[in-house]
Amino acid sequence: MIVDVPVVGKVGDRVSSYFKDFGDFQATISDITQHGFLMELEMTRERRAWMSEKLTWLEKKRREPGLQDLRNDERFVPPVNVTSLTLVSGETHTCFIIDVSATGVAGVECL
Repeated sequence: MIVDVPVVGKVGDRVSSYFKDFGDFQATISDITQHGFLMELEMTRERRAWMSEKLTWLEKKRREPGLQDLRNDERFVPPVNVTSLTLVSGETHTCFIIDVSATGVAGVECL
């Protein structure tokens, strides 16, 4: 991901970033540009699939401005977006929370 930012780090620096529609990202700077840098995102296969679906939806929405999101409840990214999911069997999984609404949580197992 190339980002246009007023402050630039060095190649190899680790960065953490937040984007309203996409949540938090961990990355490493792999190249410097005139106005920013190239980030190599650290994402699981599941998070990449979610990101692909989200980008596809946003592009479709851009091409069809009248297209409505059929979800009834507003979604938000919680300030702490890593949690543990405990199954009935007692098995636990560390999960990354993508977003939350009154009717559910979108999450990806990340660890």
